[in-house]
Amino acid sequence: ATLVASGQSVLAIYMAEAILQVEPDHAGAAKVMVVAHEALLAQGGDVSFWESGWLRSQAAKWRQ
Repeated sequence: ATLVASGQSVLAIYMAEAILQVEPDHAGAAKVMVVAHEALLAQGGDVSFWESGWLRSQAAKWRQ
């Protein structure tokens, strides 16, 4: 979440994806995925209908 707080949401997603490849049930990485996708949505990802839908779906997927 530190990367997200510093405005590096995409990097946070890359890192979390790498962790999830090795450990698919890693709760911390899943939380980063939710927070990072929500941050991208808040930082202008809601301008495009398709982008906002994708960001929302990714956050929902990892929230489960």
